[in-house]
Amino acid sequence: MNALRREIAKRHLLNHLAQGASLRIGAQSASLLEPYGLPPRLLHLSSTVGVLIGLDQLEGFAPHHPFGAHPGLTWRAVARGNHPFSASEVLRRHGRALADASHDELSGYAETFGVKRRPFGKRHNFKALPLIKEARSIEAPRRAGLEQIATAAIEQEFGLSRMRMSATLLEVFAAGQGFSDAPKPAGLRAKMEMSGTVGWSRVQFFDDGSSPIVEARGLTMALLLHELTKGTVELIACHGLAGIDDQMYREVLGATDGIMLERPALQAGLALYGLWQACLPPDVSVADGLCRLAIASPDIVEATLMAAIEDPPSARQIMSNLAAATI
Repeated sequence: MNALRREIAKRHLLNHLAQGASLRIGAQSASLLEPYGLPPRLLHLSSTVGVLIGLDQLEGFAPHHPFGAHPGLTWRAVARGNHPFSASEVLRRHGRALADASHDELSGYAETFGVKRRPFGKRHNFKALPLIKEARSIEAPRRAGLEQIATAAIEQEFGLSRMRMSATLLEVFAAGQGFSDAPKPAGLRAKMEMSGTVGWSRVQFFDDGSSPIVEARGLTMALLLHELTKGTVELIACHGLAGIDDQMYREVLGATDGIMLERPALQAGLALYGLWQACLPPDVSVADGLCRLAIASPDIVEATLMAAIEDPPSARQIMSNLAAATI
């Protein structure tokens, strides 16, 4: 495998960790927000919305994307080498099993919050819409305070200063609105996917050399926390791009960034993130572990995540070695 393909595989894996972390935070947002004295109904709605939106992503369907393929088709293509994720041996070998494990985990959250399984062909998002509206009605008079709570919660979870986050709860309740400055996707399916956007994040870099920040927007607290998490992990993962030249940097981002890759990355990412997190030594924080993994070589990243699935003690040893290394 040439150097470019290895860097692409590494970036795909780090993107999976970012997507998986964000999905877990959205589903667990009730417990994350509980210390901040918010109304119990809002806490329940926050996690319920996170679970409903997550199930749509994991099951491959959404109202704005009626022809979304079943995840099994995606992961079959990955295993056969016919998908961008095929660059990673981890995803070729274990992608489908990870997607199944992610669905099982999120289904467990669904039972906790009383979300019933849908009949085939129905859309969880249709059930989520009235819950989103109810959550927004509770959030509206608290919007400014909730934005501060969101950044404080993510700072507590990942260690990134809230001063490096910009969080916005959108006032307009319309999928696809409030994201006019987001990159414009090419292709009909990508445009359909973008038209249903209810949350968005990016790492904002500055020409004057100022520290980059995470900018996130969402229709509800669950979606805002999801996007803040994704942006925060992506910012940490940017350390892994520092060691490659500009041309390779552009090629890696061109091959790994795009809205059509987000849904399948969510499908496998939730389980992959959980398996990796379980291999962190007790004295290594999630943020430090992500940073150490991001700056490691593509081969080490691949080996670490493969071991997290197949041989967790070995993965724990690799992460201990990475944590002990001098940066």
